Amino acid sequence: MLAFVLLAVALMGIGVPTATTTLGTVSPCLPAAGESECTDADVPAPAAAAGLEVGDVLVSWNGVAATEWAAVQQAIRDGGTAPAVVVVERDGVRQELEVSPVTAERQVEGPDGAVVTQDIPVVGISPEQVLEPVGPGEFVSSFATGVVETFRIVVTFPAHLGRLVSSTFGDAEREPGVVGLVGVGRLAGEVTSTPTDFGAAGAALTLLQVLSSLNLALFAFNMVPLLPLDGGHIAGALWEAVRRRVARWRGRPDPGPVDSARLLPLTYVVAVGLVAVFVLLTIADVVDPLRLV
Repeated sequence: MLAFVLLAVALMGIGVPTATTTLGTVSPCLPAAGESECTDADVPAPAAAAGLEVGDVLVSWNGVAATEWAAVQQAIRDGGTAPAVVVVERDGVRQELEVSPVTAERQVEGPDGAVVTQDIPVVGISPEQVLEPVGPGEFVSSFATGVVETFRIVVTFPAHLGRLVSSTFGDAEREPGVVGLVGVGRLAGEVTSTPTDFGAAGAALTLLQVLSSLNLALFAFNMVPLLPLDGGHIAGALWEAVRRRVARWRGRPDPGPVDSARLLPLTYVVAVGLVAVFVLLTIADVVDPLRLV
């Protein structure tokens, strides 16, 4: 419930970064893939050469209405390198400009979802982003996805621990997904101290998402059917209910409660394992911490 409420406040109250049709940046050049700074060897950006400016609101791109940023991206790709007539609104006045895209290597999502490098038409613009609250349906879908992904991580937790040992005591790079209390505290501190494009609202959004993920992870891990976790007590209660129901069907007396004391040796092993995991995560968070940037 805590995870649900925190995420609801984050997504439906504050919102998620959403691309608008207002230009947030107009690059003077087209840096090579993976680069951010312009050099003398870089190709001039067609958008800047055509006169597009930061703050321009796109009305249409080559005849395609700019109802959303995805429509603009698709229109640029569909038009290839042919000159495109672009209508923008600047200071309340509509202007018509001609932009000639060029091809450049960029990382895009392939048909199978994998990120691949392709030559695509580009012009050197990016959208202004705003925080836009999501609707109840989209929120429930996001929460359900988070629950599924969290339980998937719990199921594959032993494999994650193996890779964590390799990254902590070896040369392997640490992967995100498994973090201890020290790491959570460090990430929360980075969230509150790192400036965002959305100011305090952006920091609050990220912090609420981190807290929601933490509560969801604690819930999922606590449902593992091993004592002394709550999942172990639930499993014992369910087994007791099954025994009683079977005895009733077969006309036999109530077998009585399950003797959970017989599981104490296993409980001790699980408790020692939990302490060992806590120590490992603490060491990993100190010597090889995860960072937001």
